[in-house]
Amino acid sequence: MALALAAGPAWGQSSDDCEEAMPVAHDQVVEIDFGAATSDGSSVCDGPGHKDLWLRWDGTFNELAYLIGEERDGIEMSVHSGCPGTPDNTETCRAGAIEPGIFGLAFQSSEAGTLYLRVAEISPQSEAYAVRVASGGVISGRVTDGAGQPIADVPVDLDSGGRTSTGADGRYRIGGLKTRSYDVFAGLGSPYIAEVYDDRPCPFLFCLGFGTPISVAFGGAATADFELELGARISGVMTDGETGERLDQQTVALFGVDASNARFLITTRTDVDGAYAFEGLAPGAYAAQALPSSGYVREFWEDGPCIPGTCDTADATPIEVDSGDVRAGIDFSLARGLSIGGVLREAGTGEPLPFQRVELRGGGLVVLTTITSTAGSYLFDQLVPGEYFVSTDSSVSADQVWPGAPCVFDHRCSSDLGEPIVLTDASVDGIDFDLTSGATLTLEVTDELSGENLVGPSAALYDAAGELLGTISGFFNTALRFRGVPAGEYRAVVFDDDNFYSSELFEDIDCDLGPETCPPIAGGTPIELVDGEQRTIGFTLEPRSSTCREDDFTLCLTDERFEVSATWRTPNGDEGNAVVSPLDGIDDSGAFYFFDEDNTEVVVKVLDACEDFEHFWVFAAGLTDVEVELTVLDTIFDVARTYTNALGTPFQPIQDTTAFETCRDHVIGAPVVSTPGPEAGAVLVALEEELAAERLRRTVEALEIERSQALGQDGAADPS
Repeated sequence: MALALAAGPAWGQSSDDCEEAMPVAHDQVVEIDFGAATSDGSSVCDGPGHKDLWLRWDGTFNELAYLIGEERDGIEMSVHSGCPGTPDNTETCRAGAIEPGIFGLAFQSSEAGTLYLRVAEISPQSEAYAVRVASGGVISGRVTDGAGQPIADVPVDLDSGGRTSTGADGRYRIGGLKTRSYDVFAGLGSPYIAEVYDDRPCPFLFCLGFGTPISVAFGGAATADFELELGARISGVMTDGETGERLDQQTVALFGVDASNARFLITTRTDVDGAYAFEGLAPGAYAAQALPSSGYVREFWEDGPCIPGTCDTADATPIEVDSGDVRAGIDFSLARGLSIGGVLREAGTGEPLPFQRVELRGGGLVVLTTITSTAGSYLFDQLVPGEYFVSTDSSVSADQVWPGAPCVFDHRCSSDLGEPIVLTDASVDGIDFDLTSGATLTLEVTDELSGENLVGPSAALYDAAGELLGTISGFFNTALRFRGVPAGEYRAVVFDDDNFYSSELFEDIDCDLGPETCPPIAGGTPIELVDGEQRTIGFTLEPRSSTCREDDFTLCLTDERFEVSATWRTPNGDEGNAVVSPLDGIDDSGAFYFFDEDNTEVVVKVLDACEDFEHFWVFAAGLTDVEVELTVLDTIFDVARTYTNALGTPFQPIQDTTAFETCRDHVIGAPVVSTPGPEAGAVLVALEEELAAERLRRTVEALEIERSQALGQDGAADPS
């Protein structure tokens, strides 16, 4: 889109000095000439010494505007907050493509002060140059109430981030817009129920994307009017439950409540008088929750105190409102919270352990977590009276449940391992931990055939009874290393997530696919660990091989990896297994016949497309209309795909380019429907050609046999 610049008043030398910059208004076009210009300014983009000419913009709109010119090498534009222009007072520079066909510079005008618009000639050309200040696209409109009266001071927002407010006449304008579609909102944060254009109630912006977008072009204009309904208001005061002191700068959250759940909507903060308010609410049910800062306990309105992690919105008392309702008195009288604190230290040295995770349990659940300070200390506050358990989740030490009970590896810290900390009417300190480093167990894995180290297999660690304690994924770890393992007796299994290798239970006990196929884990070789020990054990994994065995009814394709079979059924109910009709010398393709060995019915190919497409592909073609069920099995992974041709339907070509995601280093996944590319089409054509060629070859053989039999009966050869 090209933006034409009509000729305007010529200027140049008179505006060579920024002190004499020509004032310019919206959409005014001026033509400048650098012939007599000198240099009196610079910008952060081009530096001093360049001829420059100046315009002056006295901001009257708090919106984005543009300095538009012709795209030409050797021109730099910049906006400055002072005169002369310097790198320090450069607001913006580096003119470029604002939109296709529009060259210029965007800047933000101001309601107060002057901006200086500088045009500099970087490469001397002494030619005229036309520029203008443009407002871009504009969306404007009027906001009224149900009686058609204008509403002043109502916020109007765009989904792109533009914002303004209505004037006394209810009108608004948002300019500086680029070509695109916009969602326009009115009333957000006002006493009125917010709407997104066109006429869709939208409190708290929860219908973003559900309005009617307004399209506007650069330099164009569009209109969006709103008729707003007065919303409900919920307000109250937050105080200290003991002293009655009003609490300022505390957070209150509002939830929308319906029959099935409560959805968080918005928060606000109390003022210096401890008061808060939510307004512009649509008719419905709401719940209010006090989220005070440290020292007080959270609570829902008219419900008991609760600690973070246990505050259930389902227990909140609903606040019902209708349009225009005013619900005052939604007050909070907050209880002072209790706390539990302590220090994490390294056993033996007494050194603090900073930046370690600590967890608080209540009712069997983790309700709060925190991180130790640089001094190793931690604190859980805003607690209510009750029974709690504290445990560590350290990245460097073996974990414990207070007062020192070791956790099972991988943070299996259940409450019954430790002792409860009972809070009644006072806080508790001194819940300290002296953590040992535990043991480090490293598992080295090699290929049984090549002896090379393997990167990719995963490991599982078990206790002596065979209970799983934790796993490490080889996908994310170059070394299979369990850290912070408490002293004790363990078992370990290494397995390949991609199943290219069999699994192994330490020591040298082979499994099939994964730990669940191992013998009883407790029967493995014990691994004894002590605190501080660095131990390495080895595993040797056997590569899995294919198990396809070809017979009269089974094809083995693609290095005998894929087992292919088929069954058929005719309209009269006859059925049977398809018989193999090999295609000599072809590894990835084969054929089947149903009734007559001289009558090939189906050709199938399993193509290794792993290198380029990360899958094995299955293609098949047939010359039959009986029911066919074709099964392809990957014998390494025991993953099968079945394809069916309906009875009475000409055999539908199979082009499955997502059939087997069992290539090296890829996880087995369910097939997804996809449209084969040209490569797939070419393979299918080749298959159909193979089938036709096979049918032709069999036909020729049959004719040759008939001809030979005929010659034998006549007793003479045909000289032709």
